[in-house]
Amino acid sequence: MKYSFKCSENAVSALFCGGGTQAITSRLRGALPEAKGKGGGVRMGGNGVYHRSAICLHFRHLIMAIVILSTTTASSKDVDEYSCIFLHTHEEIRKTKAENINDFILSDETIFEKIFGDLNNDGVDDCIIIIKQTKEEAFVSDEYFGNIDRNRRGILIAFKENDYYVLNTVNSDCFSSENEDGGVYFPPELHVGITQGNLIIGYGHGRYGSWEYIFRYQNNNFELIDYTRSEYYGPIFQNSISVDFLTKQQKRLVNTNLDAIEEDDETIEENWQCIKIDNFVKLIDIIDFDEFGISNYYTEIECE
Repeated sequence: MKYSFKCSENAVSALFCGGGTQAITSRLRGALPEAKGKGGGVRMGGNGVYHRSAICLHFRHLIMAIVILSTTTASSKDVDEYSCIFLHTHEEIRKTKAENINDFILSDETIFEKIFGDLNNDGVDDCIIIIKQTKEEAFVSDEYFGNIDRNRRGILIAFKENDYYVLNTVNSDCFSSENEDGGVYFPPELHVGITQGNLIIGYGHGRYGSWEYIFRYQNNNFELIDYTRSEYYGPIFQNSISVDFLTKQQKRLVNTNLDAIEEDDETIEENWQCIKIDNFVKLIDIIDFDEFGISNYYTEIECE
């Protein structure tokens, strides 16, 4: 399937201040190098379909029209037609390659934490960057604690390649603020690290327990390979679940002695279950870790 983006002549004319198709064609030709090989150059057919990647800049009203086009000639039968895409020019574009990891940070973000370690098994330390937004509207006023920063946090992962860092993964707001309201207790505390080449994202919640996600770089993505959650009531263990997405097994531990007062009073029962998964969960697809329901991504089945 070949794809092109199409603008009607009226839309093109409006974008380029009345210049019409002739104006936009000349602008594209002036902005882009001629293509090599079949179907080269920037061309516009009589039906208004443009071929080859092109960026049309329109400075009136500070609007940028991005026209994504195929690198080969497309006939009317194999062209998917879309409207033009409009973006305000003040929207920043994150760099994808930089010598300094600070250059990956946008103007409304700050670095919350940096972690270094090898994540793609090439013997070179890569970098995990926990970013935090700095939007004014995310600050809230509290009667007792004053102005509280509820800006969300996110994660960037950059691989080290020679003298540069190359951005591999971006999930810019998947973590809540460290200043969330924990009710009668403090909110879960996020920790991020690298263990045996795997990315660890965990939460500690004091006397109530903890949970942890383990991601491995495979299939050109950071994919969830293990999940563990443990629940406590004070010092007394209640239950835990461990899901191994590689071996497709799930282990549950339950303390059946509800009257346990000390750790030695606990009576632990262990249960194993096989699971079925359709696909590995990707880090980039987790919108909000607070709302991420792990049980939605696998099915318990009987072991053969």
